Formats: sequence, C-alpha cells, structure tokens
Amino acid sequence: HMFCFKENSIVVCDNNYKNKILNTYYNNHQILDFKIMDINEFITNITFKYEKEAIYYVVKKYNVIPSVAINYLESLIYIDIESNDEKIKFLKELKEDLDDHQLLIYNHLFKHYLSKKKILFYHLNYDLKLLNYLTKDYDVTYIDDEYRDNYPKKIYHFSTIYDELIYVGNSIISLIEKEISIDKIKIVGLPSEYIYPMEAIFSCLNLHTTNNNVSIYGTSTCKFFLDNLKENIDEAITLLKDKFDNDIVDQIIDICNLYTWCENFLEIIDLLINDFKKTKIKTERYEKQIEIIDYLDMDIESDNYYFLIGFNNENIPISYKDNDYISDNICFYKETSNERYLREKNKLLKLIESVKNLTITYKDKSFFDNYLISNLNDSLNYEIIDIKKQFFYSKVLGHLKLTSLLDRYEKYGEQSDELIKLYNTLDTDYKTYDNNYKTIDKDLLNNYLNKPLNLSYSSIDNYYKCGFSYYINYILKLSPFEQNFSAYIGSLMHNVLSKYRDDSFNLDMEIEKYLEEHPFGLGAKELFFIDKAKRDLVFIISVLKEQKLLTGFDKDLYEQEIILEKNNNIIKGFIDKIMYLEKDGKTYVSIIDYKTGHIDTDIKYIDYGLQLQLPIYAYLVCNSKLFDNAVISGLYYQKLLGNEIKETSLEEYIDEQKKYLKLCGLSTNNEEILEMFDTSYENSALIKGMKKTSNGFSRYTKVFSDKQMDEMLELVSHKLDAVINSIMHSKFTINPKKIGKENISCKFCKFKDICYKTEENIILIDGGDDDAKLDE
Repeated sequence: HMFCFKENSIVVCDNNYKNKILNTYYNNHQILDFKIMDINEFITNITFKYEKEAIYYVVKKYNVIPSVAINYLESLIYIDIESNDEKIKFLKELKEDLDDHQLLIYNHLFKHYLSKKKILFYHLNYDLKLLNYLTKDYDVTYIDDEYRDNYPKKIYHFSTIYDELIYVGNSIISLIEKEISIDKIKIVGLPSEYIYPMEAIFSCLNLHTTNNNVSIYGTSTCKFFLDNLKENIDEAITLLKDKFDNDIVDQIIDICNLYTWCENFLEIIDLLINDFKKTKIKTERYEKQIEIIDYLDMDIESDNYYFLIGFNNENIPISYKDNDYISDNICFYKETSNERYLREKNKLLKLIESVKNLTITYKDKSFFDNYLISNLNDSLNYEIIDIKKQFFYSKVLGHLKLTSLLDRYEKYGEQSDELIKLYNTLDTDYKTYDNNYKTIDKDLLNNYLNKPLNLSYSSIDNYYKCGFSYYINYILKLSPFEQNFSAYIGSLMHNVLSKYRDDSFNLDMEIEKYLEEHPFGLGAKELFFIDKAKRDLVFIISVLKEQKLLTGFDKDLYEQEIILEKNNNIIKGFIDKIMYLEKDGKTYVSIIDYKTGHIDTDIKYIDYGLQLQLPIYAYLVCNSKLFDNAVISGLYYQKLLGNEIKETSLEEYIDEQKKYLKLCGLSTNNEEILEMFDTSYENSALIKGMKKTSNGFSRYTKVFSDKQMDEMLELVSHKLDAVINSIMHSKFTINPKKIGKENISCKFCKFKDICYKTEENIILIDGGDDDAKLDE
C-alpha cells in the first residue's frame, strides 16, 4: 500500500503509522513528494482549532466546568445543518460569539491547498461519516489493511486476574529467554482492573511497562502549588521551585506557560486543575520496557508478539452510549454510537485474525468483580484452553500463590496437586506475620532526605504520638491530599483574625478575598456555614476588642512564623498571635493559639513529647532573635467557636459566649507581670479560671514560676534533640499512645489500618510506661 502513494498527495493516518511510512520509503530509497498529517491535524485544519482562551471564555460566560466547555467546543463541528434542535441553535450562537471574539482559529488557505492534492486516508480508525462530509469536494481515497492471512489461535482461560497475569509474565520471560527483543513485545489494551495487579506481579518478575496512569494532581507538589497560588503566578512558581526539585515542577510550569495571556491566575484555577488531572507523572524510564498499546494499534505486518489480556465482554469490544452532547439523531454526518461500535468491532476482529503472534487471555474474576468471555469469540470461535497449573519464575510469586492456596485450604478444606507441590517445594512462614517496623539503614535514610530536617510542631507531635505514622506521613509522604471543609473554615477564621486590627479592615471584603484566593467546592451547605462563620467573626472581633482594653500589652504580632536552627536542622512554628510589652530592657510575651476544635490545656504529659505546642512556641520565642530578653508571661489557647446554648435569654447567651472566648492556659505567678498583661487578673475577665482569693490564687488557676518555665524550656530543648536524633537514626517504631481508655494516636490516623498494631505495640502512658519516652 505504501508504494501506491501518489506524487503531490496528502497522507492522513494515525500517529503510530507516521514513522512506519517514512522508514519504509527511506529503507527502500524511495523519493516521493507527499505530506503526512495525523487525523487530528487534518480535522483542525479543514475546520478550526481553539486555544485555552476559548475554553476560559466559555467557562466564564456559561458558568460551566472546563470539561463541559471543551465538549461544547468539540461539538461545534456538527452544526452545519438545518435544525430546530435547541442544542444546535445554542452551538450556532456560541460559534458566532467565539468568532466575534476571534477565539476560533481558521486555516483559510487549507481548503485551497487541498483542491490541488490527492487525499489518502490510510489505516484510519475514525468517524467515516464525518470524513466523507468534510472532504466531499476533494479527491479522496481510503486505504485500509488487506487482511490476507488468518492465523489460528487459542484463548487461554484463568480463574483469577492474578493467575492470568502470572501466565502473561511467565510467557514474556520465555520469549526473552528465546532472545526475542523486548521492544517487540506488546501488551494490547489495559483494562483499568489490571493496572495495579500487573504492576505488582511484573515487578516481581523484573518486567517494566510503559504504563503510567497517575496524574500530577494528587501529588504534594501540585497541592503545594495550588495552596500558594496567587494572582501573580511568579510568586507561586518561585515558592514551588524553592520547596521541590522534581519533574512535576517542570510539568506544572509547562502547563502554566499555556496561560501566559492570563493576568490573574486565580481566575483560571479550574482550567489548571483540569490540566493537572490529565497530566500523568513522568515515571522512571527503563532501557527495556514492554509497550502497552491500544487494541486497534496492532500491526499485522510486523513480527511483534502481542498479548491481548482481559479478553472479557466487559472490556472488549468497547461499547458506546448515546450520551454525547450531539446525540445520534441530531446530525446526519455524525457517526452513531452503534455505528462506531460496529466499525471498531469489525476492525478488531480482522486484526485478531490477521496478527500472527497473538496470545489471548481472559479471567473469570478480579479482586472485586466477575467477568464473561468477550462476545467476539462468537465470531472467532477459537478453542478455549483452561490453565490450571503454572510454573513460577519468581520465588515471591510462588510464595504468594502458595499462601493463597493455604488460605483456601484453611477456610474451605480445598486441597490440590498444586498446593502439595508448592508446599513441598517452597519454605513457608504462613501465618507468622510480624508487623513490627524493620529498621532501615540510617545512611540510606540520610541520603534519601539529602537535606536537614524541617520540623514543625505538627510533625513533632506526629512523631511522639507514633513513630511509624511519622514515617508514612513525612518520610514516605503517602498522606493523601484531602480538602476538609472544617479545616477550611478554621483557616478562613484564622486569616480574618490576623487582619482585624488593620486600619483598612473590612470583614466582608476579607472573606470574599479569601474565598477567591482559596477556592473550594461550595454548595448550599458550605455557604450556610461560611455565613455562620461570618456572624461568629463579628461577635469574636467585638469581644477581642473588649479584651484588648483589659491588657497593658500594647503590641501584637499575627501569624508570626519563627524559624530556628537546632543541631543543623530546622525547627519552625507559626504562631497565631503574640501580645507583648517592651519595658525596662525586657520584652514580656504572651503567646496565643486560636482553636476551632477541642482544647486541652493540660501539659502533664509533656515529658512524653505530648501537648508540646505552646511549650515549643515559647522555646522558639525565647531562643530566636524576634525579641530582646523575652520573658514568657503566658501560654494560652483561645477557642473561637463556642458550643450552642439553648433556652436562655440573649444577655445570658452573650455572657456564655464571652466565657468561651476567654484565654485558656498557663500564666506567670509573678503578679506584677500578670497585672501588666491582665488588669482584671484578680477576678479575670480575660483568662479562664484566673482568680485571687485571700489565700492566694484560686485552685482552678494555672500558673507557673520562673523556675518552672526555665525547666519547661529545658525539657522542650531535650525533647527536640531526642526527636531529631531518633529520626536521623531511623527509629520509626509502631508505638501509638494510650491515655486512660483513649488511644490518642490512632484516633485520627489515616494509616491505622495498615500497621496492624497489636496490644504490645500500644504505650500506656497513665501506667508510667518509660518506653513512651524516647532514648535521649
């Protein structure tokens, strides 16, 4: 066929045929004047194409998500008809609107160019109705495969997806042992249920494929970029480059470069997210990889070895529903869903019959579903071979199969020859699983980290609650990206309260600005709670202003970040509010952390590394250069959201809510300093539980002496040294902590189901268990 191409012609084909055509002419020393185009390039040239600006315009004007906007734009190709259909009317108006704004790009010379050419559609898998309509005025020839040979084949049947993939893996290794080049081995089609099982099984066989189905959207790199995205993209890119050094950074920048026309990147965040979801992570490339191709990309003229896996009715042939925006009955030159199904089915049948080296496999069940053999075999009528026994190139896979058979033997009493053979051949430690963390080499860990530790209170708290949880979260970085609305509301309130003292502060504007800069899928429920948070903030700000009148501390810092170097590592804190007074060469400091949830002001477990937040903040303040001669006067939490109070008068309700907003925590017992901070300290309207009696402070008052503060700061330093030392020596033991009846470590852990903790792993703190304290 290739040598039937004419001078002065255009060859339109799928991408996978381009190189084949060029190499054939080159190898045969043929010189011919023709142009090769892929089908998408041809269609956009003969009709129109659009850029990101067009998608953005449709998204904004019609208030739709990017995928819907793209669907509208792709459907514009079908409006060259007389129809009263509302969809056609809408699309015609849309196209006229886009043309008025010059958002559709036309190649006006292309049709004239075609009139002088012969068009050859070569091996195309495309809508023939559309092609015929678009090229009805031109010299067109269709060239397809001549399916000359019909090679007999067998279909191999397996009980499970696991057995099917082991057979395919073993067969590939047999080919490699016969010196078949791995670039001639192809896996045809990859149904979604095969992706992760194949990766697991092939890795045991040291086989690598070209498959990559993970988008960059779910990565911590992408999350960080979106969290820090502002109007000016340059700032977000700079922060991204400073924090990460990987291929995903380059992929994000490449996507952003498609939007250089945009002045405010916050307005196109939905488009960016849509692109991020479609962009796959660049995986490690191996010198020899097994290529995964589509069903219709098999080449009957090649000597490749093809493995068509998942030959099940649920996967092949692909069926289509009539759910396009332009449905089957609207446009006469659009292929119907059934016509597309039949076209692809017939082409696939011919390919299967004509490809020489083709292994076909199917299974009865995966891990979650049951399957039937493809109805294509009603036409092919190939012999089905049941595979019951297999050999194993991988000892790991052999052990996995053995344990699977042992499970069935133990549960159902099933015994087979394969079980007996594997049991007598392989050593087994069946049902002797040890869940405990196996220490990794500390030099390996340090090389992996390749930089100093960067510890925040959250990460330190995570480590002391459970070393293994820290390992998963901060070393392996497996924590999934989840947008939590409760945390979103908390961040909104923190942000507003960091600015309410500004002269230009406007509550409505600050909330609106936050919502724009930090987009979240807001439905009616979320908007209700945002409105409630706004009302709460009005009340909270009024109370904070009243509280300010009670203190002599005349200066404040909000959302203050403090970074401190310790043992060549970084300790950092982000403090919601610092109130301070400079007097007589000293700086008296009260530290306040806002809370929207539960408050626990008890620090009696500080020796176990728990409840360290405020003590760490005090340590950072006293050891940084933020203040000269800092003296801690108080460490407090302030609860922003009080409990709902029912059946009371408005006055009582307000009084109760003000009580919730009192500061909770520890205060200095130096009354001279305390009075400077809280002029009402003898019966405080500012600090919860603060009261003087004739015998001194009330028993509900929590105070500390200078000596106790010094001891606490020294203990914090010791705990920080201990956590750094333990992490650098790769101590990530499964050691969740239990106080009384409450397991405080596993309660909110996302990974509590994978460590298989035992009672022996749990540290009982109330029992004075010294194992809860790190070796120091």
